[in-house]
Amino acid sequence: PNRNTMAEETKTQKKEYVPLHPEIFTYDDAFVQRFVDPALHDLSTTEKIKAAVNEVAEQLYHFKLYTEEYCQFLIEECEHAQEWETNLEYTEEPHPFIDGAVDLCEPDTTVELEDISHKLVEVYDQVMKNHVQKLCEGLWVTFKLQKWDPPAVRRYTPDLVTGMALHYDLEVISMVGYINKDFVGGGTYFPRWDLSVGTNENVVVGSAVIYPGGVSHEHSAHHITEG
Repeated sequence: PNRNTMAEETKTQKKEYVPLHPEIFTYDDAFVQRFVDPALHDLSTTEKIKAAVNEVAEQLYHFKLYTEEYCQFLIEECEHAQEWETNLEYTEEPHPFIDGAVDLCEPDTTVELEDISHKLVEVYDQVMKNHVQKLCEGLWVTFKLQKWDPPAVRRYTPDLVTGMALHYDLEVISMVGYINKDFVGGGTYFPRWDLSVGTNENVVVGSAVIYPGGVSHEHSAHHITEG
């Protein structure tokens, strides 16, 4: 088959994807009530925004985003879709949003939610617009969230990609989420404060951290030894 035919076949296959958990593929009031942490349902005041987060280090905010049920469903959906891709090389790629900038891509095992279903991306976009955007713009009052990276789930295992070297992010604001706890090791390490978030000892399933990109918040991912 020619390239166009293969592309059409790929589109057809994605259209035919049958979700394992269809309830996470639609953002509506039922989704918010069931899967978004209650602290993020109403962020209409500065007091409510500050109550939803814990500043664990300077401009490093930890908060609960999703329920544990959503996280379990998302993991099971990723395993069901089997769209994982592993890159074992260090590569440089053009940054998707910053003209002239280069992204240093480290080894990882990732599934892009777009590769499962665009509906998952649409749900993520609504979560960003209705919850995370309000949080970010309330914490950094001069900041306006206009774009975000495509959503993806990253997996670390002891036998393949175990962690990530020290680096900084190019985004103005970065967010890292934690969706499981059945592992040993892991977590995000910020050497400036000798602080680890999301290790097997302190991980809060469904939580996330947001922080400024750039060298002020250099970080690495601790190696996974089990799980």
